[in-house]
Amino acid sequence: TEYTFKAFATTATGTVEGTAMTFTTTAAPVVVTPPTVATLAATAITHESATLNGTITAGSETITAQGFMYKATAAADWTTVNATGTTISATLSALTAETEYTFKAFATTATGTVEGEAMTFTTSATPIVAPTVVTLAATEITNATAKLNGTVTAGSEEIVAQGFMYKASNAADWTTVAAVGETMSLTVEGLEAELEYVFKAFATTASGTTEGEELTFTTLSGLN
Repeated sequence: TEYTFKAFATTATGTVEGTAMTFTTTAAPVVVTPPTVATLAATAITHESATLNGTITAGSETITAQGFMYKATAAADWTTVNATGTTISATLSALTAETEYTFKAFATTATGTVEGEAMTFTTSATPIVAPTVVTLAATEITNATAKLNGTVTAGSEEIVAQGFMYKASNAADWTTVAAVGETMSLTVEGLEAELEYVFKAFATTASGTTEGEELTFTTLSGLN
């Protein structure tokens, strides 16, 4: 607002006034209330993903951007992901297993960016996937031989042994024979005539042995 003022002095003769001058008051100061930003603990953490959580309460200015900043704790640069709402969440993917990450919620207004507390989470180890082992029906069965069949599909670990285990159905001990390839076939010999045998495919990794379904066959008569 502009104001006019002048000095004066009054005597018995009258009042003498100085030159009228003006001044203008400045604008009232704007009180800015920043948004309130809280970073909450990460959830749904796996070996390659995690969900970031937080809350944002608007202040006196319009929020123009909000979400999360995150990075591997040992890295220098932050990655920003947007998230909307008062309660915000964002699911990260393609993370590195067994790695610590740092993250924080943020909200940006015309005045600047407000960040929540930096928090951390650590991804889990990569899960072990066992090989897939399928026992297939025996073929070319005679009175003393049979061809065992099966398939082995590798999982996440190297296969160190694979093949078949077989025994007479009434026997206690298994005999193990090695076989190679994803599709395995192996002819076993020296079997007894007219006897039921049980067999199963298997594959062994550092974590253990995976076995296929047990199947049976019966050798033919010694007259065949």
